[in-house]
Amino acid sequence: MSQHEYLLHMMEEIRFVIENTNHLSWDEFSTQPVLKRAVVRSLEIVGEAFWQLEELREACFRVCHPEAGFMADRAASPKGEDLSLSPVGAPDRAASPKGEDLGVSLSS
Repeated sequence: MSQHEYLLHMMEEIRFVIENTNHLSWDEFSTQPVLKRAVVRSLEIVGEAFWQLEELREACFRVCHPEAGFMADRAASPKGEDLSLSPVGAPDRAASPKGEDLGVSLSS
């Protein structure tokens, strides 16, 4: 599949999620099990397509983690290695690419 096709799949799934949830409150959404499963599947498809787009994936990690704190190559390894993203010296608070505190604690 070409990069263009992966991007189209991602856009199609994102459009589905927005069109089917935009008008709902969280309480309305959470009481619809079929819609919840459909949204989860759409997000899985977006994630699967994203991992196929190596250039986009690497660009996103460079923007979000300019200190190169995540080992994307290891996370995407087809050799059966550990696929978890491993922060190296990660901060204990989430920050935007501009360094703004997002108010989310990353420590457990």
